[in-house]
Amino acid sequence: MIKQFVQVRPEDFDVEKLLAAAREGRLYMQAEQNVKDASCWKAGAMDYVSAIEKFCTEKWKDHVKELWETLLDNKELCSGIVMRNKRTLNRYFLTGLIYNLQARGVYQDVTTVSQLQLHLCLEHSEKKTTIYKNWSRYPMSAPQRKSFVGIYNQLRASLK
Repeated sequence: MIKQFVQVRPEDFDVEKLLAAAREGRLYMQAEQNVKDASCWKAGAMDYVSAIEKFCTEKWKDHVKELWETLLDNKELCSGIVMRNKRTLNRYFLTGLIYNLQARGVYQDVTTVSQLQLHLCLEHSEKKTTIYKNWSRYPMSAPQRKSFVGIYNQLRASLK
Protein backbone atom coordinates (compact mmCIF):
# COMPACT_ATOMS: atom_id res chain seq x y z
CA MET A 1 0.00 0.00 0.00
CA ILE A 2 1.46 3.35 -1.03
CA LYS A 3 0.86 6.15 1.44
CA GLN A 4 0.02 9.44 -0.17
CA PHE A 5 -0.13 12.78 1.53
CA VAL A 6 -2.47 15.46 0.36
CA GLN A 7 -2.55 19.08 1.31
CA VAL A 8 -5.40 20.03 3.62
CA ARG A 9 -7.14 23.29 2.88
CA PRO A 10 -8.94 25.08 5.73
CA GLU A 11 -12.33 24.62 4.09
CA ASP A 12 -11.74 20.83 3.81
CA PHE A 13 -10.57 20.42 7.41
CA ASP A 14 -12.77 18.00 9.33
CA VAL A 15 -12.19 18.04 13.09
CA GLU A 16 -14.24 14.87 13.61
CA LYS A 17 -12.06 12.90 11.16
CA LEU A 18 -8.96 14.24 12.88
CA LEU A 19 -10.20 13.17 16.31
CA ALA A 20 -11.24 9.76 14.98
CA ALA A 21 -7.77 9.24 13.46
CA ALA A 22 -6.17 10.19 16.78
CA ARG A 23 -8.38 7.76 18.70
CA GLU A 24 -7.52 4.96 16.26
CA GLY A 25 -3.79 5.64 16.53
CA ARG A 26 -3.49 6.84 12.93
CA LEU A 27 -2.55 10.43 13.69
CA TYR A 28 1.13 11.36 13.71
CA MET A 29 2.82 14.70 14.20
CA GLN A 30 6.36 15.69 13.45
CA ALA A 31 8.45 15.90 16.61
CA GLU A 32 9.70 19.33 17.53
CA GLN A 33 13.14 20.04 16.17
CA ASN A 34 14.98 21.05 19.29
CA VAL A 35 18.35 22.19 18.03
CA LYS A 36 20.48 23.56 20.84
CA ASP A 37 23.09 26.25 20.56
CA ALA A 38 26.79 25.73 21.21
CA SER A 39 26.67 27.07 24.78
CA CYS A 40 24.10 24.44 25.70
CA TRP A 41 26.28 21.66 24.28
CA LYS A 42 29.30 23.06 26.08
CA ALA A 43 27.41 23.11 29.38
CA GLY A 44 26.33 19.50 28.85
CA ALA A 45 29.88 18.47 28.07
CA MET A 46 31.24 20.28 31.12
CA ASP A 47 28.66 18.56 33.29
CA TYR A 48 29.60 15.19 31.78
CA VAL A 49 33.36 15.52 32.36
CA SER A 50 32.97 17.05 35.82
CA ALA A 51 32.18 13.55 37.11
CA ILE A 52 35.86 12.60 36.84
CA GLU A 53 37.53 15.68 38.32
CA LYS A 54 38.57 13.58 41.31
CA PHE A 55 40.86 11.59 38.99
CA CYS A 56 42.93 14.62 37.92
CA THR A 57 46.61 14.56 38.65
CA GLU A 58 47.97 16.95 41.25
CA LYS A 59 49.50 19.16 38.55
CA TRP A 60 46.19 19.60 36.71
CA LYS A 61 43.56 19.54 39.47
CA ASP A 62 43.31 23.34 39.70
CA HIS A 63 43.41 23.79 35.91
CA VAL A 64 41.28 21.01 34.46
CA LYS A 65 38.13 23.14 34.25
CA GLU A 66 40.05 25.83 32.39
CA LEU A 67 41.46 23.16 30.06
CA TRP A 68 38.02 21.79 29.25
CA GLU A 69 36.55 25.26 28.73
CA THR A 70 39.36 26.12 26.35
CA LEU A 71 38.96 22.82 24.48
CA LEU A 72 35.22 23.29 24.15
CA ASP A 73 35.56 26.93 23.08
CA ASN A 74 37.55 25.74 20.10
CA LYS A 75 35.36 25.61 16.98
CA GLU A 76 36.98 22.43 15.64
CA LEU A 77 36.62 20.48 18.89
CA CYS A 78 33.18 21.85 19.69
CA SER A 79 31.91 20.44 16.40
CA GLY A 80 32.78 16.95 17.63
CA ILE A 81 30.74 17.08 20.84
CA VAL A 82 27.42 16.90 19.01
CA MET A 83 26.27 13.67 17.41
CA ARG A 84 25.55 13.76 13.68
CA ASN A 85 21.82 13.90 14.38
CA LYS A 86 22.42 17.30 16.09
CA ARG A 87 20.26 16.27 19.06
CA THR A 88 22.60 14.31 21.31
CA LEU A 89 25.82 15.02 23.17
CA ASN A 90 28.58 12.92 21.59
CA ARG A 91 29.83 11.11 24.68
CA TYR A 92 31.93 8.84 22.44
CA PHE A 93 33.97 11.82 21.23
CA LEU A 94 34.27 13.23 24.75
CA THR A 95 35.46 9.86 26.02
CA GLY A 96 38.17 9.87 23.35
CA LEU A 97 39.27 13.33 24.48
CA ILE A 98 39.36 12.13 28.09
CA TYR A 99 41.51 9.11 27.22
CA ASN A 100 43.87 11.38 25.27
CA LEU A 101 44.12 13.67 28.29
CA GLN A 102 44.76 10.67 30.51
CA ALA A 103 47.61 9.59 28.24
CA ARG A 104 49.07 13.11 28.54
CA GLY A 105 48.95 13.15 32.34
CA VAL A 106 45.87 15.28 33.02
CA TYR A 107 44.08 12.33 34.58
CA GLN A 108 45.78 9.66 36.65
CA ASP A 109 47.75 7.06 34.73
CA VAL A 110 46.00 3.89 33.53
CA THR A 111 48.05 1.89 36.04
CA THR A 112 46.30 3.85 38.81
CA VAL A 113 42.88 4.52 37.26
CA SER A 114 41.76 2.33 34.39
CA GLN A 115 39.78 3.62 31.44
CA LEU A 116 36.94 1.41 32.66
CA GLN A 117 36.94 3.20 36.04
CA LEU A 118 36.77 6.57 34.28
CA HIS A 119 33.97 5.29 32.07
CA LEU A 120 31.88 3.95 34.95
CA CYS A 121 32.23 7.26 36.76
CA LEU A 122 31.35 9.28 33.64
CA GLU A 123 28.27 7.19 32.93
CA HIS A 124 27.24 6.86 36.58
CA SER A 125 26.99 3.15 35.96
CA GLU A 126 28.19 -0.13 37.39
CA LYS A 127 28.46 -1.83 33.99
CA LYS A 128 30.19 -1.10 30.68
CA THR A 129 28.01 0.72 28.19
CA THR A 130 28.27 1.08 24.43
CA ILE A 131 30.25 4.28 25.01
CA TYR A 132 33.09 2.25 26.53
CA LYS A 133 33.01 -0.35 23.78
CA ASN A 134 32.66 2.01 20.80
CA TRP A 135 34.33 5.31 21.70
CA SER A 136 37.07 4.75 19.12
CA ARG A 137 34.52 4.98 16.29
CA TYR A 138 34.53 8.75 16.74
CA PRO A 139 38.19 9.72 16.41
CA MET A 140 39.41 13.28 16.15
CA SER A 141 39.88 14.58 12.64
CA ALA A 142 43.31 15.97 11.70
CA PRO A 143 42.21 19.59 12.36
CA GLN A 144 40.63 18.56 15.66
CA ARG A 145 43.78 16.74 16.74
CA LYS A 146 45.91 19.75 15.80
CA SER A 147 43.67 22.03 17.87
CA PHE A 148 43.62 19.59 20.78
CA VAL A 149 47.41 19.23 20.90
CA GLY A 150 47.93 22.98 20.51
CA ILE A 151 45.55 23.85 23.35
CA TYR A 152 46.99 21.16 25.60
CA ASN A 153 50.60 22.20 24.95
CA GLN A 154 49.80 25.90 25.51
CA LEU A 155 48.12 25.25 28.87
CA ARG A 156 50.79 22.76 29.94
CA ALA A 157 53.49 25.35 29.21
CA SER A 158 51.66 27.92 31.33
CA LEU A 159 51.70 25.52 34.32
CA LYS A 160 55.48 25.36 34.51
